[in-house]
Amino acid sequence: MFNLPARKNDLTREVPPGLTLKGLSAPVFDGVNYFRRLNPQGAQVSFNSGAMEYVQLNLEPFSLKSLDVEMMLDGKRVATLTPPAGKFVTSTLIWSVGAGNHLLSLNARCNQALCGPNDVAIYWLKLDHLTPPAATKQVGWRATEWRGDAIDSPLRVQGASGVQFDGVNLYRKTSGAVQISWQQRSALSLNFETFTDRLQSHLVRVTASNKTIYQKSVPAGIFFNHQVDLKHYPDLQEVTLTLTCNARACLEDHLYFPRLLVSDFTPGQGPGANLPLAVGLVALLLVGFVWWFRLLRRPSSRLTG
Repeated sequence: MFNLPARKNDLTREVPPGLTLKGLSAPVFDGVNYFRRLNPQGAQVSFNSGAMEYVQLNLEPFSLKSLDVEMMLDGKRVATLTPPAGKFVTSTLIWSVGAGNHLLSLNARCNQALCGPNDVAIYWLKLDHLTPPAATKQVGWRATEWRGDAIDSPLRVQGASGVQFDGVNLYRKTSGAVQISWQQRSALSLNFETFTDRLQSHLVRVTASNKTIYQKSVPAGIFFNHQVDLKHYPDLQEVTLTLTCNARACLEDHLYFPRLLVSDFTPGQGPGANLPLAVGLVALLLVGFVWWFRLLRRPSSRLTG
């Protein structure tokens, strides 16, 4: 999905409708940027999601002391940040949530002890709502596209990072082999995009059962759409995607839009693969022929005066 719908909320200086803050001070200006002080007892951000979605949190916790910031989402620990003392480090985190009310909690420890009221500053606090793509999309008669970036996708992507957001689209960071798998249905094609920075060209290889079924060399700094034909592998349910830069593992490559096209039947899988379709078409032709024959035999009506 291109240009992912996103509702952005900058909490640095304001609190947009639908969100509430507790345990964070009013905005404070340090002469350059605004921040909020974190209460020693912690802070909470409450928000509502109208449907299943991704939420992305951006923040830059700062302290002159050794700092640990623990984050809980709806009572479950989701991350712990440990920025170095006296250093500004921006963190961006993304999670999936269901429809309803949610509570994000932040609790900090300074030098392994309770922080003071002025010890922790939170810069660039943002909470964005990202509308995920639908898990499946009908793209033709008995043909469906499975989207790997959907929250409840039937297409599994393993070996890469969790879903990230670049401000426009969702992607995953990769630095090794990535397994893409599915179940139950025959696959027609696998589609995805890769990207590396302008200094790294990369080689994309897709293998199945230790056999290379697709390979492509991609120049540096461009988005490239890969289309892997799978119609000749009707029993295939998993492939391995590897990306190498100058014959070595890439330091960081981005994987966009993994999509699998599946169908209830696949042309070319043997003489009986399309038998239900053929029987249906023959039956339809026979019904049409009988109707036409009866129409011809029907006596014509004539007006007599």
